Amino acid sequence: GAAWIEADGVDVSGVIGDPAHPYLTMQAAYDDGARTFFVGGGTFAGLSVAGPVNIRVLGLGQAVTIISSIVSSDFSSITIQDIGSQSCTFTSIGSHPSTAASETSGTHGVNAYLTNVRCHTLDVRGGDGGASVGTGAGGAQI
Repeated sequence: GAAWIEADGVDVSGVIGDPAHPYLTMQAAYDDGARTFFVGGGTFAGLSVAGPVNIRVLGLGQAVTIISSIVSSDFSSITIQDIGSQSCTFTSIGSHPSTAASETSGTHGVNAYLTNVRCHTLDVRGGDGGASVGTGAGGAQI
C-alpha cells in the first residue's frame, strides 16, 4: 500500500492509503507495510531494513523533498523507483552490514536497482565471497 509522509505527520496515527493521516517517517510507514511513499516537502529520515528493499517514491522536487538514507543492513538488494523522475533527493543509499561476511563462494553479492533516482552518496558493499573456489564471488552490482 501507499503512505503519505509529511513534516506534520504522526507515526502512531498514520494510516496506509489515507492522505488525511500521514506518517512522519518512512520507517514507521514501511514497518506498517507501505512500499509506495508520497513524500511532502522537507528533510525526512529514511529506512534501515534487514532484508531486501523494494520501494517506490514520489516527492515534490529535488530541492524540496530530501530523504536522508535508504539502507539494507544485511547485503540484500535495494530497488528504488522514483515514480516522479528525480522528484526527490536521497542523501545516501547503501547496503552495508556492521560486519563483513565470509561465506561460500558466490554468496553475499549486493544489487542496487535505481530508476530515475537522484542520490548524493551510493555506498554498496559486498561480502568477501568466501573461498576462492568457483565463480561469482561476492561483490556488488549496480
